[in-house]
Amino acid sequence: MLSPPTGRLVLSRAFTALHAPCRALITPEAVALECAGKQLKLARPPGTPSDPLADGLTQAVGDLLTLLDQAKVQGRRVQVVVSDAWARPLVETLPDRPATDLAIDTLLATHYRKIYGDLMTGWRCCWSQHNARLVGVAWPAAALDALQTGLAQRDCVLASAKPLGVVLGARLAAEPGACWLAVVARAHVSLMRLQNGELQDWRVVSGMGDVASLARQWPLQLARQASSRGDACRALVIIDFDAAHDLPATRKNLLEAGWSARVCAGTELAASWAWRLQQHLQRPHVA
Repeated sequence: MLSPPTGRLVLSRAFTALHAPCRALITPEAVALECAGKQLKLARPPGTPSDPLADGLTQAVGDLLTLLDQAKVQGRRVQVVVSDAWARPLVETLPDRPATDLAIDTLLATHYRKIYGDLMTGWRCCWSQHNARLVGVAWPAAALDALQTGLAQRDCVLASAKPLGVVLGARLAAEPGACWLAVVARAHVSLMRLQNGELQDWRVVSGMGDVASLARQWPLQLARQASSRGDACRALVIIDFDAAHDLPATRKNLLEAGWSARVCAGTELAASWAWRLQQHLQRPHVA
């Protein structure tokens, strides 16, 4: 049970609505913040571990709070997009009968426990419902608590926290018919199945930091996912998020395996502030 908000907190939250939100992109390699038209970035030193996952995201949240302090941010709404490197996604079809929030929480907890067992200890699940489709994502609870506590200490409000794959996938909502989406990052790939822009399936493939190994793994995982679904769709859209992979060679292998693959142009993602912040991270002299 949460304690009733204090008068000061209620007043500070009211004032956050008067300002444009600050926006942050959190990845294993760096964190970027956009606030009041200015962009700041903070990269981790080479070799900083991001495994175990929970500790990696908690460290990245600390980087974000440092950037907020550097920018002297107080009393603002903050929108956050988090790399899928820390996501445990799950897509399920709801029963025919109407489901309460409690029933959905119980359903997701049961499914997550079947997949991860005791590894779900210390993870918190968020979800959204799209017609009969339920999209869940679990994140390390300690990192979420650190984020909410840190923002509250700065009189800020967490306006939204979304996984990167969902944010970028939404840019392809107008993609007609069926397609697969691969969001290719430095150490992981998000594989998403879309039907007229609606998410049907979602998996995150990790390469354990080995870019060459990851380039071999995710096309095989994509083929397995399609096979397990009995899915004849072989249309693939690739978003090259980190520009760290040999995509021409990967596309050649996919084409030889019967896939129709195209790389999403940056202009298609230009309206996404998460994509804009990622381009900012890729510029030299990240400090």
